[in-house]
This record gives sequence, structure tokens and C-alpha cells, in this order.
Amino acid sequence: MNGYVCFCTHLPGQRKEVYAPTRYDAVQKALSEFQKGTRKKLKSWDISAVTATACRYPLSSECDLGGKRLMLEKEHPMIFEHKGLKFRYEIKPDDGYGPPWKEECGHGPVSDWERRKKLPHEWVLAEDRGFYLYYDSKEAIKTALKDCWGPKDPAMTPRQNAAAAVRRDFENLRAWCNDDWSYVGVRVILLDVDGEDTEEDAVLGGVHSDYVDDCLKELAGEIRATVGDSDTLTCT
Repeated sequence: MNGYVCFCTHLPGQRKEVYAPTRYDAVQKALSEFQKGTRKKLKSWDISAVTATACRYPLSSECDLGGKRLMLEKEHPMIFEHKGLKFRYEIKPDDGYGPPWKEECGHGPVSDWERRKKLPHEWVLAEDRGFYLYYDSKEAIKTALKDCWGPKDPAMTPRQNAAAAVRRDFENLRAWCNDDWSYVGVRVILLDVDGEDTEEDAVLGGVHSDYVDDCLKELAGEIRATVGDSDTLTCT
């Protein structure tokens, strides 16, 4: 069948298989089975962490909950074709990267975790048990005007364009806080005519998980430029 299968292990040697059309549905069903099998009510942040980990990456993901395993698998191998050659890819969380406002330029100021009321020009970026991350929209607009954040709408004033850019930046950072995207490491491996891995591969870390497709093409292109059109590797 098409879709995803999620394996939820309650006890050693026991495995519950749950099928669903999407990664999210598979994880949610498996979490429900996990709680039934262990009679353990999962905390909200446990559920969020498992769902984020298992649903974020288009490959097998495994999570540990107090010694119990939850594993998600795609039913077909992660193989793609690029300009006559076939490749396999792997995607894993890149734990070497922190928050995007600390890793990248071009973002508005974000506070540390603080337990206070927000100021009028601050937007709540994230909340965790009474502590908050605040986004400084006032300073962000100053930076957007100075650095000409884009894209620009000719029908809007410079300040309106800056305000729109700041809103996009805030939504992007909030999406990261909500685990809607993350930094991942991508590895692409060239396959031979039998579909087996070769020694030719390319790796890139710190990839925005929403832009994995572009990264796959880029890495495959690098490998193809190295091996050329070898008859021993061409699959079409």
C-alpha cells in the first residue's frame, strides 16, 4: 500500500505496525497505540518532539521515549534520478545548528527566554511554561529599512515593504520555534546500474528542511560533474 508505516514498540520483541497515508497521521496513530500499550500518558512536549522528529525528515526516523521506541519508515527507498543517473539520499537532523537568528544574518532581534510581560513593540515568538522569546519588531523594521530587506512591492512605500519583510521574518522564525522547519544534513550517494551504493557521494549540512529538494539537485549535479557520463554508472 502507498503511504507510511509507523512501528511502535511497547515491549522488547513486540511491535505494533500502524499504516497511514501521511507521516503525520502515522505518527499520531502510533503515539496513540504507544500510550495504550504502556498505559502511560505522554506529556505534551514529548508528543511535540516525537511528531516533529518523525514528520520533519523524509526518511526513517526513530525516537526514544523512556526506553520505548517509535520508528517511522517510508515504504519505498529514497531514490531519485538526475540527468541520467540514479541517486539515493539520506537526511538527518543537523544538531550543530542553533536558532536561525543566531546562525544567520538578516533577522530581527530576538530576546533570551524571559519571564516578563512583553513590550508594545515586541511580538511573542515562543512560549514555554511561562517563559517567552520576544521578537523586537521596532528594531527589525529599522534593520529592514537600512538593509533593504526584500522582495519589494512597487505599490508599497519603503516602510510598508519593510513592515511586510519583518512580518515574513517573524513568521519564518516562529515556524522554526514550532518545528515547522529545521536544519538538516543531506547526503546524496550515486548508485550503480544494479542500484547499489557507489563510493561517490556529496554531503551538505545546515540545510533548511523546506529546501531539501533544491539541495538534492545541487549535490547530484556535483557528483555528476565528477563522474561524467560513465557507461558503468548510467541508469537510463
